[in-house]
Amino acid sequence: MVSDPLLFPDVVGLVPAAGEATRMGDLPCSKEVLPLGYERTEGGVPRAVTGLGRLLRSFAVSGIRRGLVVLRPGKWDIPERIRNGGDFGVDVVYRVLTETGSVVETLVGAGSFLQGHRVALGFPDIVYAPADSFAALCRRQEETDAAVVLGLFPCREPERSDMVELDERGRVRAVHVKGPDRGLDWAWGQAVWDRRFTELLRTASGAGGERELYPGDVVQRALEEGFPVDSVRFPEGVFLDAGTPEGMKRAAAWLESGGEPET
Repeated sequence: MVSDPLLFPDVVGLVPAAGEATRMGDLPCSKEVLPLGYERTEGGVPRAVTGLGRLLRSFAVSGIRRGLVVLRPGKWDIPERIRNGGDFGVDVVYRVLTETGSVVETLVGAGSFLQGHRVALGFPDIVYAPADSFAALCRRQEETDAAVVLGLFPCREPERSDMVELDERGRVRAVHVKGPDRGLDWAWGQAVWDRRFTELLRTASGAGGERELYPGDVVQRALEEGFPVDSVRFPEGVFLDAGTPEGMKRAAAWLESGGEPET
């Protein structure tokens, strides 16, 4: 685990939370703060475990102490639950967007909050392990000066994930967004990038297309434009999509078991 709270003071943990959770049906709250299970506090009091809470703690133990959560109106239960992030070890601020048509537009909506900073992207409806994975991505970006470093995980549902082709040195060769199974082993679920990719996101968001633009599409565009894209693989890592009813059950079962993925 990372012990220095100022290890990556130039990194902002970015959380897109402006979606409508259409895959989850009728929910009593925002999916980002939907309880996946419970843990005991030091005082023995039960505390709900949520996808957003786990992500913020992952930032904290990775040495990332500032977080930006991007919301849309109506999702006020998120700041009510998370508040300033103090319970999770991260200083959290919020950006509210009146309208966003895609995850890429949500990321671009972070705007000036990201200027001068590297960005660590995580998704609040994904359950990850190891907890300090972002630290490895930040270090790799510093070592290689890549525009983007992707965190790669073994994938159980390749047709629903962004699968990644690698060269023999582990650098990213191509990203295939939510397509048929190509026999690839790794899906990306996290990223750390610098100002070059922040600018590319902004310019790409205005480009029209036949379908919704995804962050993986912009990573592929970065490759096509010659930006260096690297990766960190987590062979024993966990990457569970809790953004569907079935996925939420799998993630809850994994948490309940103490860390053994459901087979």
